[in-house]
Amino acid sequence: MLLPALSAARARARAANCVANLKQLGLMLEQYTSMHDGQLPKMQDTVNYQYFWPHYLIRNGQPTAVKQDYHLWKLLSCPSASGDQEIENTYNQYYQNGRENFSYGMNSLLWDKKISVIKGDPSSAAVLLENTKTTSPFKDCGNYWYDHDRYPTLVLATYHNNTANILFGDYHVAGFVSNPVSYDEQDKIIRQALQ
Repeated sequence: MLLPALSAARARARAANCVANLKQLGLMLEQYTSMHDGQLPKMQDTVNYQYFWPHYLIRNGQPTAVKQDYHLWKLLSCPSASGDQEIENTYNQYYQNGRENFSYGMNSLLWDKKISVIKGDPSSAAVLLENTKTTSPFKDCGNYWYDHDRYPTLVLATYHNNTANILFGDYHVAGFVSNPVSYDEQDKIIRQALQ
């Protein structure tokens, strides 16, 4: 009798932790953009394709800087993520070479843009989305960014009772219910960023 209640309580705690992770990332993004003239972190370096937006965000625009920031990497992993979305727990080799598995992808429409590019209502424009990996051979999409145009098989991760958590352009976090997972519904929330 107690096991289902305990399981439900754990699921709620994991969902709350996921929301807290995104809120913390939102605070970091807000600070980053204020220090970089409104510019969002680079989506990916274009020299060796090794560093992605989390490296720029956590290391304040210097992705190769060696810092003792291991605790911050835990923010990038939803506690409900499973399988290939689980972040490398040792934070060593993967941490150094940029090949972590992250639970949150940045909206690809915001690639190399300023936060001010968001048109209309920022509170309805998705910036970071809880995601699953694409079936594409490129692991980057899904782990690092969310791109519906190039990877139509990419869907939001609905780990929390058919709900995916999303950080919006005004830095608030809300759940997005998508059951069954609908490409059109999800595409609308992605494209809202530039409408």
